[in-house]
Amino acid sequence: MASSILERVVQPVWVIDEAGLIRFANASAATALGYGHASDLLGKPSHQTIRHGQEFHGEDYLVRRDGSLLPVEFWSAPIDLPDGRGAVVSFADVSERRRTEQALAEREVAEARAAELTASEARLRAILEAAHDGVISIDQHARITYGNTSAERIFGYRADELIGQEMAEVIVPPSLREAHRAGFSRYMTTGESRILDRRIEITALRADGSEFPVELTITRAGLPGSPGFIGYVRDITDRHRAAQELMVSRARLVTASDAARQRVTRDLHDGAQQRLVSAIIGLQLAQRKWVSEPRRARELVDLALIDATHGMDELRELVAGIHPAILTQRGLSAALAALTGRLPVPVQLDLPRDRLPAPIEASVYFFCAEALTNVVKHARASSAWVKVTADGERCAVEVRDDGIGGAQPRSDSSGLTGLRDRIGALNGIMSIVAPAEGGTVLHAAIPLPRTPAGEAGQMP
Repeated sequence: MASSILERVVQPVWVIDEAGLIRFANASAATALGYGHASDLLGKPSHQTIRHGQEFHGEDYLVRRDGSLLPVEFWSAPIDLPDGRGAVVSFADVSERRRTEQALAEREVAEARAAELTASEARLRAILEAAHDGVISIDQHARITYGNTSAERIFGYRADELIGQEMAEVIVPPSLREAHRAGFSRYMTTGESRILDRRIEITALRADGSEFPVELTITRAGLPGSPGFIGYVRDITDRHRAAQELMVSRARLVTASDAARQRVTRDLHDGAQQRLVSAIIGLQLAQRKWVSEPRRARELVDLALIDATHGMDELRELVAGIHPAILTQRGLSAALAALTGRLPVPVQLDLPRDRLPAPIEASVYFFCAEALTNVVKHARASSAWVKVTADGERCAVEVRDDGIGGAQPRSDSSGLTGLRDRIGALNGIMSIVAPAEGGTVLHAAIPLPRTPAGEAGQMP
C-alpha cells in the first residue's frame, strides 16, 4: 500500500534501509537521475544515510547515471521497514534555482566591479584633470582619444576639438610630421622605439600655429592586441626664456666687467700713473742735481711731492668708485648716508642696523647708487626715499622718487639692465613700478644665505 502511494507521488522519492541502500524508488526519482526504470536504482547507495532516526532537511548533490551531478534539496524522515529501521527520502531538482542564484551573484559581482571601475575611472579622470602637465592619449592609429584640461590650455584647443584627430596634424609641427609618422609606423611594425619611456625636449604646435618647446614623455598603455599610448607634455617656454635671459645676462656681465677693467686701466694710465711717473722722474733728476744744483734739486723734490700727492688722491677717488672704503669698514648704512649726503636731491633713508653679508651689502649699495644717479639725472624729482629691510630669509630694497616717472630699461647697455644683472647674479629679482600718482619705484629682493647658529649679528 505504501509503495503504491509513493509511486503516484510526482516528486522524486525513494526508501532506504539502515545501510543506506535504496529499497524502493518511484518513477520520478528514476527520471530525475537519468535511469530508464525505477528498478535500476534498487540496491544502489542513496548518498543519504539515516540521521539517528530523526527528520532531516538539507541540500546535496546526487550522481546521475551519466556521472553528472544533480543539485537537490531533500527531506528525510525515519520509517519502520519489515526488517529494521529505514528512511523515506524525497528530493527536488534545484538546478534552475542554483543557476538563478549564481546568475544573480555574478550580476551583483559584475555590478560591484562596474561600480568600482566607474569610481576608479572618475578618480583617475579627476587626477588627470588636476594635473599641471598636459596628458594626451592616442590609439593604435595615432588618433587622439583623450586630452586633459592642461592639454587644452597648453595647445589652445578644446578637448572635443582634439579627440579623433591624428596627433601629427594638430600638435606636431609640419617640419617634424614625417619623422613622427615614420617612427610611429616603425614601432607598430617592429616594436622598435627610440623615445618610449624617455623624457625628451621637442617642439610642439599650438592651435594658433605658433611653435614652442615642450618636455615630452610617452608610455605605452592598453592591451597587447589593442595598444594605446599616453603622452605627458610640459610647456618649457618659460624655462627656455629664463635660460636665454641668463645667457644674455652673463654675457652683459662679462662685457660690463671688461669695460670696467678697461676704464680702470685708462683712468690709471691717464691719471694716477702719469702723476706717479712724473714724481719718479722728478726725484731722479733731483738726485742727479743734489750736489751740483741743490736749489734746483729741492724744487724738483717739491714738484715730485705734489705729483705723488695728487696721484694718491686720484687713486683714492678711483678706489672709492670701485668699492668705497666706508662700505667695508662701517657697512651699508654709513656708506649710503655718505652717498646721499653728496646728492643735490634730499633722500630719506630707512636702513637696517645690523650688517649684511659683504656681497649683499655691495650689491645693495651699487643698486641704490645707480638708482639715485638716475633720479638725479632723469627723474626731475624733489625728493627720494631708500628703504632696506632684511627678515633672515631675504633682503628687500626699495628706491622711490616723486619725479616724472617712466623709468624703463631701454637697451642691454642700460644702467637699469645692469642693475637687474647685478641683482640676478645673487639669485635676486628686480622690478620697476610706475605708480599712478607719479614717480618711479625700483624694487629688488635678494635671498640671504643661511647663517650658522652662533654667527648671527657678526660682522661679515
